[in-house]
Amino acid sequence: MNTLKTFLRSLGPLRATLALGAILMLLLRPAPRTAAVFSGWALVPTFLAPVLTPMIFMGLLLDALMGVVLLVGQEGDRRRYRTVIVVDLVLAALLMFWWWPYYTALGR
Repeated sequence: MNTLKTFLRSLGPLRATLALGAILMLLLRPAPRTAAVFSGWALVPTFLAPVLTPMIFMGLLLDALMGVVLLVGQEGDRRRYRTVIVVDLVLAALLMFWWWPYYTALGR
């Protein structure tokens, strides 16, 4: 538990929130061709999660890009930014591959 706390602290509060949001979107993916529900708790996985996932995906990619920019310009703490880049890109790849069947089913 202490290592997770240290890891989240090294990411920072905004990056940790973005990572937790990405993990939440991985858990909330509905089955492909699920109809959207516009009331109650079913609204969250069927309507909000498909809308928020591309935004979180783009946020992860932009944060990885900023990590690269800071890594190039930083002299000291390079390990932290490498970790940020890896975490962002792994979560973005997981989101893309996990949600791909859902979004491709929308076009059919």
